[in-house]
Amino acid sequence: MLGKKWQPVAVPDDVPLIEERLRTLSPVNPFVVVENRVYSGSGEVRWMQFVNRSFFDAAGRMVETQGVGRDITERKQAEEALMRSREDMRLLAARFAEIDEAERKRLSRELHDRVGQTLTALEINLAHVLEEMPSSVPPAVMRRLNEACGQTETLADDIRE
Repeated sequence: MLGKKWQPVAVPDDVPLIEERLRTLSPVNPFVVVENRVYSGSGEVRWMQFVNRSFFDAAGRMVETQGVGRDITERKQAEEALMRSREDMRLLAARFAEIDEAERKRLSRELHDRVGQTLTALEINLAHVLEEMPSSVPPAVMRRLNEACGQTETLADDIRE
């Protein structure tokens, strides 16, 4: 290859990127790495990574560029699979959050409907018991019944909320 110019056939959409990156070569910045797609000898599209090194004369003019390429198709495929996997995980997490929220709402409705009604009935029954208590009931028992009635009311309010 000495004295000859060789360049793999790049996928046309990648040529502007390659040219842009190669234009950055200068005496101050003689190295550039470019990752782009090329056609293999069989016509298959492969990913390549090229490390390019330019040499400049005393006046700063480019006199030669050497490039070394390696096939990175498997790495690019792994990166793409990882990105798809991350997106799938993000979608699953979002779906899980939706399901979790729906379950919370269902449980909330069930608590409100079942427990709330039972507590309301208990509260009404305790109020009737208090009204019908004879005056001979010890004050400690009355205090306990009033506390139970208040606790039932508080719990019913909490369930409604």
